[in-house]
Amino acid sequence: MAIEILPTNRAALDKAIRAKATELQKTHAVRGRLNDGGGLILLLVRKDCVWATWWRFNYTVGGERKTISLGAFPQVT
Repeated sequence: MAIEILPTNRAALDKAIRAKATELQKTHAVRGRLNDGGGLILLLVRKDCVWATWWRFNYTVGGERKTISLGAFPQVT
C-alpha cells in the first residue's frame, strides 16, 4: 500500500479527503488513511454513508509504538 502524503493547505487537504473517500467507496472499504510521512495520520471511517475524519499521531517510546488521538477534522486543523 502506497503512503499518501497530506497536503499543507486547507483547500488541497479537503480535495485529498474527497478523493480518498471516493477511492475507498469504489472498493467498498470502510476505513482509509492519509499520512504526512512523519507520524501524522488523517483517519477516514465510513459510518452510515457519512465519512468521519480524525487526526492521529503515531510515535515510539522505549521501542513501543503508540498512537494518540488529536481530535476530529475539521474542528482540529
